Amino acid sequence: MPLPPARSDSSPRYETTVPLVSRSLALFVGLTSVPVFVLVAALTYIENDPWWVVALAALLLFGPIPLLNRLRFAVELDDDELRYRVRPWHLRPRRVRLESITGVERLSRRPDPSPGLRRVNLGRGWVDWTDEEIRYVLGDDGVRIARDGRTLELWFSGADELARTLDDVRDSD
Repeated sequence: MPLPPARSDSSPRYETTVPLVSRSLALFVGLTSVPVFVLVAALTYIENDPWWVVALAALLLFGPIPLLNRLRFAVELDDDELRYRVRPWHLRPRRVRLESITGVERLSRRPDPSPGLRRVNLGRGWVDWTDEEIRYVLGDDGVRIARDGRTLELWFSGADELARTLDDVRDSD
């Protein structure tokens, strides 16, 4: 059963947007792409290949950099639900109805990164998931939201404020 659309008559009680990819990772991708691009250009010139090969290499090497800088993790909380999404990956926000939340726990110790197949590394942060849990680790403060057999962990600089607001909204109902 699809969830009803978010109410537009009230502003969210909490909202934030966090860059998903660290600047250092975007800089690393850009700087390591330069020698590869120079090598492709030199080999194209030496082998007398068409110059569209250089243009294609530039597109493939430097094209993802603006996308890395556009990736944002957005969180909104209103009276009925918590919405989160990674723009532009998620076309629509992921929704968590407040009545489905069974517990909210503040976390202060950042989890240790462990390599796995269900993990996306984002420089200093990462996103990983299992069948029971999904974690967005983008900062040092965290909140664990338990809901109907699954947990959601959000780690970012405003997680403590989100937990307080979430507690306030749940207590007011």
